[in-house]
Amino acid sequence: TDLTNPSYSYLRQADAAGTVRDYTLEARCGDTWKTVWSEKGNYQRRRLCEIAESGVSAVRITVEATWGSPSARILEVRVYEREN
Repeated sequence: TDLTNPSYSYLRQADAAGTVRDYTLEARCGDTWKTVWSEKGNYQRRRLCEIAESGVSAVRITVEATWGSPSARILEVRVYEREN
């Protein structure tokens, strides 16, 4: 979205129509899904979310709202295991 630059703040809503605004990230630990990240008012294209849970076998993202687009599209999700 290129909206992380403060000088573009007046463009946020108009130019970010297809950007995911509100979402929840869940992690499956065993047979249970647990919410590990929730965000409201996002306007950035790239987000980094750190999951502190151990034994995660899957992640699930639920998009709750965009900045105006009737549909949401997530183009890429990357998950890495952190080495201690």
